[in-house]
Amino acid sequence: MENESKIVERVVKLESKSEQHDKDIIDLKDTTKVLHEMSANIKILALQGTTQTEKIDNIECKVGKLDDKVEKMDVTIEEIKCKPDKEDAQKWRETAKYIIIFFVGSALTLVAKQIGLI
Repeated sequence: MENESKIVERVVKLESKSEQHDKDIIDLKDTTKVLHEMSANIKILALQGTTQTEKIDNIECKVGKLDDKVEKMDVTIEEIKCKPDKEDAQKWRETAKYIIIFFVGSALTLVAKQIGLI
């Protein structure tokens, strides 16, 4: 009988261990499922990250083009600002030239009149 009780004890222990192993297997299955879901989510995030990087590169390219256009506009605006000054300066030079020619001509006429050429 002693052997039978040892066998019964052994069977009870084995069944207890078997139940614990069953629980461990279920936990492992749940963990594996979570890991697979995380892996799928990481793949999705990686693809989204690539898409975001492409979008950012696109935006940087567009911003670069806008910067170039703004710089060109700045140069054009400066040219427009300076243009009236150049035109005004040219007008004053021409006016001064005519005044000088008038006075030189008048002086030459006076000299010619004093000499008796006129």
